[in-house]
Amino acid sequence: MARKPNIDLRRFERKESERKVATREQRVYFLIVCEGKCTEPNYFNAFKRELPPYTLHIEPIGAGKNTLSLVDHAIDLKSKSPKPYDSVWVVFDKDDFDKNFDNAIAKAEANGIKCAWSNEAFELWYILHFKYVETPISRHKYGKHIETHLSKHTGKKFHYTKNHSTMFELLAQHGNQAQAIKWAKKLEKTHIHKKSFVEYNPSTRVYALVEELNNPQSLLS
Repeated sequence: MARKPNIDLRRFERKESERKVATREQRVYFLIVCEGKCTEPNYFNAFKRELPPYTLHIEPIGAGKNTLSLVDHAIDLKSKSPKPYDSVWVVFDKDDFDKNFDNAIAKAEANGIKCAWSNEAFELWYILHFKYVETPISRHKYGKHIETHLSKHTGKKFHYTKNHSTMFELLAQHGNQAQAIKWAKKLEKTHIHKKSFVEYNPSTRVYALVEELNNPQSLLS
């Protein structure tokens, strides 16, 4: 009769458990502090539904603050957080009369915080999912452009509101995020010779945050 191998099952199970832990992707922690209370948080919260839960942790905070105070708020949250964040971002627009736009960007970067700013408004990122625009557009007309594109692609009248809760899903279904990233980078290069970010119109750095959210493990390499 063949002799049964002497296997320590408890030891085997422990080793297997350790192997799984070792190969599991490390969680990446994001802090995203948003100027808006609904539009931006709604958009970035959608990434939680699209990516594996062990990959990233997003905390959009509708702070409702202006640029400099928003940056100060992010610095405060970062310093007081009991857990270290792998990436901290502030998301804000250039308001019509905002003289602190460049100062806010400089202060954020000096404190290890990245800026997903838009000039003039966050909705420019939405428009780039459908069309490349190089001519400045008034922030008050962005909604009409979004309505035109989504009405065309959905085949029915679309009404855009600032707090629309499903824009991420609509853009994923009817727009092209990869193309939006390419166009945002192209747009940024057209302004590279300018001295002030206030002059980068139109332009948006939202693409840089989206790239990180799409590939959070790149922050650990």
